[in-house]
Amino acid sequence: MTSIIKRSIREGVPLIAGGAIWLCLGPSLLIGAGVYAPLLLIPVVLWVCAARNDYLRARLAGARAPTAHEHVVMAPALTIMCRAQHGPPLVTLVVRGADRQLVATAIGHRTVMAPSGLIDALAHGAIGPVEAAATLIHAAATVRSGRTRPRPLRALLRAPWLLPSRMCAAVARVWPPAHVIVTAWRGRAIPGVVASTNFVLSGHTVMAALTTLIIGLSYG
Repeated sequence: MTSIIKRSIREGVPLIAGGAIWLCLGPSLLIGAGVYAPLLLIPVVLWVCAARNDYLRARLAGARAPTAHEHVVMAPALTIMCRAQHGPPLVTLVVRGADRQLVATAIGHRTVMAPSGLIDALAHGAIGPVEAAATLIHAAATVRSGRTRPRPLRALLRAPWLLPSRMCAAVARVWPPAHVIVTAWRGRAIPGVVASTNFVLSGHTVMAALTTLIIGLSYG
């Protein structure tokens, strides 16, 4: 029960906070853009369409269709995949060039991305078909479970909350006095209280309650 509550908070806070930020800033941005407002929606539409298309996602990730030689090299591993009912055509196999890793990854609705390092290791006998098939089957099982299914609208809604937090995390990793960032994040209740107070004084009690709720849940 506790894990369910924590997961709900972890998933719900970015959605609620991101939605609130979009509601507050979105109309102002569109009004400020004036006649150019539709142009702001074009990259959003293109991003949503690309996120929902496995082929485009694979191309953007630097992947391509396997060559005839790569098909021959992977044939024993693919046979094992098919016997496990996780091989093509149930999934689409692509190859990511210049990737020296040995672990296949899952993207989109039904795409398994094999790194070229895995194929080279298989070709030179560094690993066997069983080992190669194991990582391919794991990626296939992951993508068929639906865990990699793209949710672009959900990501767009969460972006106003996640982008600043991830930027702070990135700065904390490269900047020596990282404790300053961590301390500032832990003290987010202070600007939250100020914002809630201003909302109450200006008569926006709903926004005050929503701000208080978001800040409170974020500490969960």
